[in-house]
Amino acid sequence: MNTVRHQSSNAFVYCRLLSYSYVTQLRSRSFVLKRIAISEIRSSRSRLLILRMSLSQNRYAPLRDMLQACPHSERLVVPWHFITNGDNPMKHHAFGRTSFVVTDVGFGAWQIGGAWGDVSEADGRAALNAALDAGMTFIDTADVYGDGRSEKIIADVLKARGGTRPMVATKAGRRLNPHVADGYNKANLEGFIDRSLKNLGVESLDLVQLHCPPTEVFYRPEVFAGLDELQKAGKIKGYGVSVSTVEEGLKAIEYPGVLSIQIIYNIFRQRPDHLFFKEAKRRNVAVIVRVPLASGLLSGKITRDTKFASDDHRNFNRHGEAFDVGETFAGVPFEVGLQAVEEVRKLVPAGASMAAFALRWILMNEAVTVVIPGARNAEQAKGNAAAADLAPLSADVMSATREIYERLIAAHVHHRW
Repeated sequence: MNTVRHQSSNAFVYCRLLSYSYVTQLRSRSFVLKRIAISEIRSSRSRLLILRMSLSQNRYAPLRDMLQACPHSERLVVPWHFITNGDNPMKHHAFGRTSFVVTDVGFGAWQIGGAWGDVSEADGRAALNAALDAGMTFIDTADVYGDGRSEKIIADVLKARGGTRPMVATKAGRRLNPHVADGYNKANLEGFIDRSLKNLGVESLDLVQLHCPPTEVFYRPEVFAGLDELQKAGKIKGYGVSVSTVEEGLKAIEYPGVLSIQIIYNIFRQRPDHLFFKEAKRRNVAVIVRVPLASGLLSGKITRDTKFASDDHRNFNRHGEAFDVGETFAGVPFEVGLQAVEEVRKLVPAGASMAAFALRWILMNEAVTVVIPGARNAEQAKGNAAAADLAPLSADVMSATREIYERLIAAHVHHRW
């Protein structure tokens, strides 16, 4: 929800991105809303529903107070199809305390950058276009994905498509060599941000995330103060942190400027649901879920005979040789993961893919703002979008996935991340 001043000195215009069905539901339930004028704006680029109300009318006080609790910002203009999304049932969420509205399934752009074997630029562009055609309004990338290739592909695709841009989040910090806490200073971060600004072809980054920094960084307030300064300078609209552990996430959200946390959460990594999600939701911090398919294990397509290219992290980082092993197969030993996958497969509804089922499992948690599966091609991107088509999972299915986790997986990962 976004608030902008009306011409009248005693009123605001409250803009809420709504579908007609939602407006009808609200008006049927609320005496207040029945008396507030609801109108449309139509143009070639957007269509919004607007709620108008006078601050001087005390009977509107409860709704006024609720609306005023939202951050004040410039009016957000989003294409109508991003909200109603045609026949696509993807839900939309406010992105924490920001003015952005995002779909619950987004696009993870690591694969189109590198470290996943041979993914051509053509396939990368096709994957991203397919995701956007499906209605996704959130893209996650990083400056080190293909040494900037991912960011540049995103910039080219969005420029070619035109229209209103989705939210694009990038990351900074992993260009440091050595990757140490002292490198996370304002000067270095500003340099990384300037490079991403150029790669993405924008004047201000929607969101920059510290890219799994050393744990010591979370105990250096000056790092976050530097990001506050860069935000005030207009180089970034906001910032968050991509974390490796639950403990890092809990520490990061103590800083008031942190708008989002990116964390691994999937059927094989369930610990964030124990405490972190509750705290993030209480503080209205957006939660971005990465590695949702455990590097492809939860797609159900990987077998013992699957061969990975030499430049695929599922080959060169299987034991944490290059970076945190938790980023590869979610830290689950390969053979154990394959065993658990076969048990999960029994729970997948008829007609659904295991990947869509695994994504739907994540979206069952209300604390999750957006999940960012990656895609190497258009077919995979369309398959990820299909997660929104699945009906909510039953309590019995959720309980069964919990039992599989506790019996086969938890001993390998729960205490580590």
